[in-house]
Amino acid sequence: MQSLHLADAGGALRYHDLPGTGPAGVYIPGLACAATADFPETAAHPAIRDRRWILVDPLGVGFSDRPADFPYTIEAHAATVAALLDHLGLAGCAVVGSSMGGAVAITLATARPDLVGHLLLAEPALDRGRGMLSPYLADLDEAEFVERGHRELVEMLEKAAADGHTGAGNFAAAVRAAAPYAMHRSGRSLRQPRDPSFRDQLYRLPMGRAVVVGARTGVDLSTFAAHGIPTYEVPAAGHSMMDENPAGFATALAAGLAGWR
Repeated sequence: MQSLHLADAGGALRYHDLPGTGPAGVYIPGLACAATADFPETAAHPAIRDRRWILVDPLGVGFSDRPADFPYTIEAHAATVAALLDHLGLAGCAVVGSSMGGAVAITLATARPDLVGHLLLAEPALDRGRGMLSPYLADLDEAEFVERGHRELVEMLEKAAADGHTGAGNFAAAVRAAAPYAMHRSGRSLRQPRDPSFRDQLYRLPMGRAVVVGARTGVDLSTFAAHGIPTYEVPAAGHSMMDENPAGFATALAAGLAGWR
């Protein structure tokens, strides 16, 4: 594991830099999740292991620092990834963003298209709306979430894991390790209205794009096809496809990258 201190952010990003050839791949995880935990098994799959991979733990989660004064907005996260890629001297990367990480990846590609040669989004968070986390996060202010919402969310996920819900245990561990204030600020930022929206930004981007979904999720793929964005399904998986079927996720990413180096 390596680290990069970001003076403007007041803390260090930590990341894996897995050796390989060709344009580097960059993995940006979802809300509260750590790339250093979520993606190594996928990155080691024969379909994509020849590529150099940068696995980034965003500030506030995983092994990265959790500065209290950092805003943890989508835009701020994208800026830290840009700083890391600049530090590594990388450009034209294959950027993979999962869920909230998809919004970060879109923001990065919009602000710094020189850094992103190809964009692969795993069930990206494109639209505002209510979801499973809303009662624990969006409906609470930061103080309430820090005081009780974070704990209650972990307890809910632990119960779901005990009831056999695939992926809930790993997500519970990720949420437990995340800084509550960082998670709340990131989640709130994700729901803020933007013009253009994340979806519209995606449709306007000039680089190659692809969307990967879990076959169990039931995502409407028609709008992506209408904008010339290919889609790939991961069998036997839902939203947490990198946990539920890492081999299938790697195969889908390889398909999305086919013909592009």
